[in-house]
Amino acid sequence: MKKIVIFLFAPIFLLLLLTTSCDEQANTAQQNTTAPQNVTQPRNVTGAVAEEEEVKGEPAKTFTEKDLTFEGKQIKVTHHARCRMDCRTIDAGEIQEIINKKQINQRKSKPNPSNGRCPSYAYEGRTGRDNQRLRIILGDCEDDPIIITVIDLENEYQCSCK
Repeated sequence: MKKIVIFLFAPIFLLLLLTTSCDEQANTAQQNTTAPQNVTQPRNVTGAVAEEEEVKGEPAKTFTEKDLTFEGKQIKVTHHARCRMDCRTIDAGEIQEIINKKQINQRKSKPNPSNGRCPSYAYEGRTGRDNQRLRIILGDCEDDPIIITVIDLENEYQCSCK
């Protein structure tokens, strides 16, 4: 008698087990597809830099060297500064963020150079993205402001930039 009961109810039990499992998978899939559609990407730059938000499903614009500005002028980046940026994992957005904070280390700045070069200013601060403490040396040349070098004030790097 026990064999007959097991034989009759085993297929029903298996059927119930499979149906429950399929329902749970369908619910999980439905939950994954009902997530908000218009979620904006994380911001690349913090501070006062204007950014483009995600519009109609397109990702936010990545902030690049070409977007760097100082007093309404596009900033140029020296080869040396670009090398230091790469070595020290500092991006253009972080440079703009530090410049926008307008915290100048007067001791490291040269507002009146005697050698005929452009005045240079040492902007310092912490980045919002990874909390790096940076110094950005910006040459305030008449026509084109220029990033001369970038320095991480708390970490040593083995860069071979010239």
